[in-house]
Amino acid sequence: MISVAQHGFLRGKSCTGQLISVLHRISQNLDSGKQTDILYFDVAKAFDTVNHSLLLKKLQRFGLRDNILTWFKSYLSGRQQRVLVNGEISETRPVSSGVPQGSILGPLLFLIYINDLPESIPSSAVDVSLFADDTKCISVIESPVDACVLQAEARNVEKWAEFWRLKFNAEKCKVLSVTRKRHPLVAEYIVNGKTLQHVSSQKDLGVTVCSDLRWNTHIYEQVAKANRLLGPTLPSHQQHNINNGY
Repeated sequence: MISVAQHGFLRGKSCTGQLISVLHRISQNLDSGKQTDILYFDVAKAFDTVNHSLLLKKLQRFGLRDNILTWFKSYLSGRQQRVLVNGEISETRPVSSGVPQGSILGPLLFLIYINDLPESIPSSAVDVSLFADDTKCISVIESPVDACVLQAEARNVEKWAEFWRLKFNAEKCKVLSVTRKRHPLVAEYIVNGKTLQHVSSQKDLGVTVCSDLRWNTHIYEQVAKANRLLGPTLPSHQQHNINNGY
């Protein structure tokens, strides 16, 4: 029932599996001399902005009826929250949207809410991959027409989000063109009226993916992280080895 494009919070699936699947397709394109454009979508406050009434409609689509649906309605309604800052507690406020975070059902409810996002992309030329709200649209770009198709599908995803009352943070949405061509096709992609930034590398589920699909940047970042964590406690010769990537 959950889309095959979804890899988050599911038994037998993981961010590692999603990355391997996506990077395998991209590396095949690269080996064939093709350019791959990846649109990274960032949903603003995704888990907090799920509309309860729309979520109940989606639960109905999943076949929930009568007492079970009434139970979920009760589960989502009447929730309250308050904030503790520096020992001071705010007034209690009603929670009118979002899935209960930290709960067992929260991740599942979110997956159900976002489950039909891939259906908003009809073109077989554009692949979509999700890890919870992390969404990537991927397409081979060999001509301006291919870029137009990817832009059209990005607009379809945007319309889907508008209908279901989610919003993409356009400033955090990025474009990564993976290619080793000397003169790649640089296309303009627009989300929420804003042109997406082209980047030479993008952090994707903890892994830094570069436009040439080489791993130097990711390795250096991990070495630097290890250096920060372990450096002060290591002997000087081991510290030197880490600094030099050994």
